[in-house]
Amino acid sequence: MKFYYPDNMEAPAMLMLWKMRDAVIIFFSLILLAILSATVRSIFPMIFPVFYAVMTITFADGSIYDYIVKLGRFVVTQQQLYFWRSGGVEK
Repeated sequence: MKFYYPDNMEAPAMLMLWKMRDAVIIFFSLILLAILSATVRSIFPMIFPVFYAVMTITFADGSIYDYIVKLGRFVVTQQQLYFWRSGGVEK
């Protein structure tokens, strides 16, 4: 985990367990979807901001969302190099 003082002035702004950008997204989506949930009388629209909030909880080394993005890049978009060698004895 990065702390602001005295060593690390480059740490991202945090609000409890979330980066400030994620906290703003969660806050506004909760407000909008609470209004939507009240008008349609269903709790299902509230699932999306809660899911996003859980995925973006920041741990010491990152969040679940960051891990999934890195995994997707590794599996889908980054080129993988494999070097095949014969299983026999080298001469």
